[in-house]
Amino acid sequence: MASSAVRYFERAAGDARDAVAVQARTKIGLAPDRVRALLEASRPLTPEEARRAMVRQVRPKSCGRTGLPRYAVELMYADYKRLRSLSKTGRLHARTRQSMYQIFQAHGLPLYERRFQRKIRFAGREFTPGKDGYYRATSGDRRQLHYVIWERANGPVPAGHQVTFKNADKRDFRIENLACMPIRDVTLFHHARHTAAKDRAKP
Repeated sequence: MASSAVRYFERAAGDARDAVAVQARTKIGLAPDRVRALLEASRPLTPEEARRAMVRQVRPKSCGRTGLPRYAVELMYADYKRLRSLSKTGRLHARTRQSMYQIFQAHGLPLYERRFQRKIRFAGREFTPGKDGYYRATSGDRRQLHYVIWERANGPVPAGHQVTFKNADKRDFRIENLACMPIRDVTLFHHARHTAAKDRAKP
């Protein structure tokens, strides 16, 4: 793996530097010795730049699945194990998430199991957590669950007000943990709570 990675980077760096030389000669009209001097004085390619250069080189030669060189697939898979994300690995190698999935499947490489968040059913609807931690309906108006719970107990939320969690736990949907207050007061409320928690933590 180590030797193939070295060859991978050296080849990618050489291809990229040759491309720079060709571009300099054709577009700028510099003499070959001047181009060589500029290249020698330039900084070396980073591993990420070398990867992208190599991906651009091998892309026209294959369909992106079984036709890729083994050393390219090994480095892609090493990045996948480090990042634990097909999307992030694809962005690193200028490919889509689906393309990365097909490449690893074609080479028989195991993938991490996806961890799906627990769904909550309430009032005949399903709610799942988003990236911000708030549970939202999976269909319809995508209403946040804590709003739905508070409104069923107290009626519509007044204009200019916001429902918030008193203890900041976005999974604690007890009605006594929900508070409806003016939007301007929500930040002050949580700031005071954070300040009190810091004071209690001091020795």
